[in-house]
Amino acid sequence: MPTKKLIFILICVFLAGPGLASAKDITLYFAPSWALQARKARDISEALSKESKLSIKPRIAKSYPQILDAFTRDEPVLVYVGSFVQAILKARDLSVPIGQGITGKHQYASVLIAPEAAGSDPVEIVKNCGLKVAYAKGASSGESGAQAATGGQASLATNSHSASLNALKAGKAKCAFVKDHWWEDNGSKYPGMKMHKYPGVSDKQNPDFVLSANKAVGENDIIRIKMATGKTASAFGVATFRELSPDALSASLELMRMGKIDPLKYTW
Repeated sequence: MPTKKLIFILICVFLAGPGLASAKDITLYFAPSWALQARKARDISEALSKESKLSIKPRIAKSYPQILDAFTRDEPVLVYVGSFVQAILKARDLSVPIGQGITGKHQYASVLIAPEAAGSDPVEIVKNCGLKVAYAKGASSGESGAQAATGGQASLATNSHSASLNALKAGKAKCAFVKDHWWEDNGSKYPGMKMHKYPGVSDKQNPDFVLSANKAVGENDIIRIKMATGKTASAFGVATFRELSPDALSASLELMRMGKIDPLKYTW
């Protein structure tokens, strides 16, 4: 959008006051993993509603397909989620980016975890693992990283990074791909395991804490929400919000391409 047009819309929206706000409720989706953070989801929605003068209602998704389905409908929805889902929404041209929460860990990479005895060459380690590579399904740091490193051959899908490491400990997997920040926080729980950066995979940064809207959210409402995020960072638990660059999801989509994951056809 040209700068002059954006400034004009901002002036119209905020001088006119709440009368221009959408009459429809806007549903703000959170990932299924937020089931234990229902109060935080409510606080975020209430803070955004107050600052934007819109009616934003929280909903914790029962599954990721529920979010994708909601984005195809003619009802206004938002989603606050990481790069895998956001990359799929972008590839399908279903989303409009609003911003990214900045935490210091808002960018992340996929790293290889293997027994110390497996050696120090990540390419050789993965080669020797064959198909027994574990990964968290539907995660850029898990599934996308593992499939990119194996050319789409990794076969041990799990529900979480913890489950991937448990599979590795139990001998069901020979190696695993997980989020680098997760390993920093949890690596000490897995003695005898070592982290490796896999070439061409671990150098790709994926965005987390991304807020986007579907095409049913009006342009004026998107501007209101974008302005509101600047005043509600504390509710989200982030330091601040920033604009999402046009190429922010390029690395995530490239990992999918390398791993033979089709974002247009992907299902959970």
